[in-house]
Amino acid sequence: FAGFYAVNRFVLPVFLAGRFLSKNRELPILFAVVIALAASWSAQKLGISSALGAFVAGILLGESRLATQIRADVSALRTLFVTLFFSGIGMLLNVPFVLEHPLRVLAAIAAVVFGKAVLMSAIGVLTGQRPRHAIALGFTVSQIGVFSSVLLNIGLRESLLAQSTFDLMVAV
Repeated sequence: FAGFYAVNRFVLPVFLAGRFLSKNRELPILFAVVIALAASWSAQKLGISSALGAFVAGILLGESRLATQIRADVSALRTLFVTLFFSGIGMLLNVPFVLEHPLRVLAAIAAVVFGKAVLMSAIGVLTGQRPRHAIALGFTVSQIGVFSSVLLNIGLRESLLAQSTFDLMVAV
């Protein structure tokens, strides 16, 4: 992280100052893809999740001078990768597990959705939000986040989760 921060803070501004990068629509896209792949590869070589490396690269790119242009230009790629990501998550669904344990899956869904909604609503009220807004906030963020699927895969791979727990959480 420190290495990527230093590159983002001191090296990239010199590179981004060139007019050729801001006038050429393909170079910022290529730049963003190379940075994301380099961060992912570096993280994996350091024994950290490659998804975490790509996440850090995204944060750093989001702070760059060309962040708006990069976001606009890579939106088609983002759509493609999001589609592939959710298709991959869908392929992890163990349908026989869901059919064998429908009540368990429904109970887990209810616990996650309503538990997070209540918790986030309470936090909203405690921070001074109107109850109506706090409840809306609670239900808006009540689903399981995308990053949790990355953590689930790591937990399964490192034997921190049982297969049945993984199957349940993927179903949720």
